Amino acid sequence: MNLIFVLLIGWLGGIIFRVLKIPSPSMLGGMAAIAVLKICGVDLDPLGMWFNTLMQMMVGLSIGVELTRETYRQLASIGRAALLMVIWAASITIGLGLLLSNLTRMDLISSFLGAAPGGLVDMSIIAQDANANVADVTLL
Repeated sequence: MNLIFVLLIGWLGGIIFRVLKIPSPSMLGGMAAIAVLKICGVDLDPLGMWFNTLMQMMVGLSIGVELTRETYRQLASIGRAALLMVIWAASITIGLGLLLSNLTRMDLISSFLGAAPGGLVDMSIIAQDANANVADVTLL
């Protein structure tokens, strides 16, 4: 029953954001609606670790399905540039993570994940798995 309530609240948040013409209404509206209830003290933890594991598997599958032989061929042709981009992104992430950690009260793991270039869902799942502050990572 609690899971159905959470899904209903997320869906309603998406509808409200769509009516207000806010970008990415399904994701942001659902997150905002659940966040408001959590801030008000409503206990909304129906999912447990099995759901987190399932979502991690889904993210991995969605990334893996996109990789083809052509993807590897394209990567081989831009190998040096890709390597430089990875080094640059890692350097920026480490620098911003250290800066965030030193200027705020965020722990180091949360600040690194918040500064990392990645999707909201992916970073949130990684943050939860790494015992980081998911709210901080999501907001960054």
